[in-house]
Amino acid sequence: MGFPVILHISDLHFGVDNDTTVLDRFIHAMDNLEVVPNFIVASGDFSYSGERSSFRKARRFLRALRERFNINDPRRMITVPGNHDMAFPSRFINVQHSLRNYRRFGFRESTYEFFPEERIVFVGFNSNVLRFKSFLVGGKVGERQLEHAKKHITTNDLLFADSFKVAILHHHPIPIPLVNHNNFDVLRDAGRLLQALTDLNFDMILHGHQHVPNLATVKYLSKYRLENEILVNSAGTCLCRRRLDDFPYNHFSVIEAHTEQIPGSVKVNVSWWWNRNTNFEPYHVEPFSYTLRRLEERLEESTGIAPVPEYSAGGGA
Repeated sequence: MGFPVILHISDLHFGVDNDTTVLDRFIHAMDNLEVVPNFIVASGDFSYSGERSSFRKARRFLRALRERFNINDPRRMITVPGNHDMAFPSRFINVQHSLRNYRRFGFRESTYEFFPEERIVFVGFNSNVLRFKSFLVGGKVGERQLEHAKKHITTNDLLFADSFKVAILHHHPIPIPLVNHNNFDVLRDAGRLLQALTDLNFDMILHGHQHVPNLATVKYLSKYRLENEILVNSAGTCLCRRRLDDFPYNHFSVIEAHTEQIPGSVKVNVSWWWNRNTNFEPYHVEPFSYTLRRLEERLEESTGIAPVPEYSAGGGA
């Protein structure tokens, strides 16, 4: 049985401030990876204002990546939309209409994929929500998507046992350093999302949005009153020249998940790459390494633990 290797990229922003030199250096870095990705996750903002030409370029770029790594199954390319993928001027009508160009070129709004060979589950969320008073696209997952995810995971609970569960979205589920957050950067329902993912035994969240990489662990009490830890990886912009002064570099991540090395746990290695010295190079000599103990294993060790009553809220994004 193989193990999952994820190339995590974000915020490509084709159509504005793209540097062909950065693109060439990124492609060169792909040839120098120590492990070969068998999954590609792109967490939104493929365009700048939802124009067709940018999605056409993004599709061509992602297809070339798949071919480079011999990823023949298109399901292994996981995408979610970002706020810049919404087309003007219709972005102020509704989310679905504004993402018409995004969908036209084959990009997916939500994802439910399971790969038994690598024992990995992907759930992708559309985290865009319109804020009509400010005419901005904010971040919110909404109860409807959370309920769909819960139904999908719980229905296949036995099938997904011991799998590495990954949630993907564009906006920030937690505040991160080096970013002066405003009221549409962090998810409006971030706490609800984190609690739901904790109860569903997710291991990792991948996101983008503000072009600043970050890696953190979040611990929540599950409904069984046991602590569960989720690893959160924020990707910087992969190709765009619009970078923050606090992190003026391009960035991508390579993630390995080993579920068989430690019984009842999953070992996750996260390698960051950045172009500090012209070419992309590893951020650290050794990858960041985490061992996450599975909630299911601790449930088997515990007795007499009653679950917390289910939270239920109406409405959706």
